[in-house]
Amino acid sequence: MTTLHLEVIVNDVAAFKTGYADHSELRRQAGVRAEQVRHPIGDDSVILVDLDFDTVDQAEAFLGILEEKIWKDNPVLVAKPSARFLEPLAAI
Repeated sequence: MTTLHLEVIVNDVAAFKTGYADHSELRRQAGVRAEQVRHPIGDDSVILVDLDFDTVDQAEAFLGILEEKIWKDNPVLVAKPSARFLEPLAAI
């Protein structure tokens, strides 16, 4: 399992929520198995998104879609979101 972890800074939370909901089918088609959307307590402008995929390749491909189609010239974004690929830590 690979998680695509995104940190997004927005200027309009309601618009972000609408846009996120509008792309639910795209996430499903890209292989998203589970998702969580959170924000730090007291700061609605920072949104943390975790999208779980079966493979790194799926996560990388979806990041490409975000960068090329969703984030490009998006007026809701304050800056380009940061992205990391996460994997489970082996048992200690």
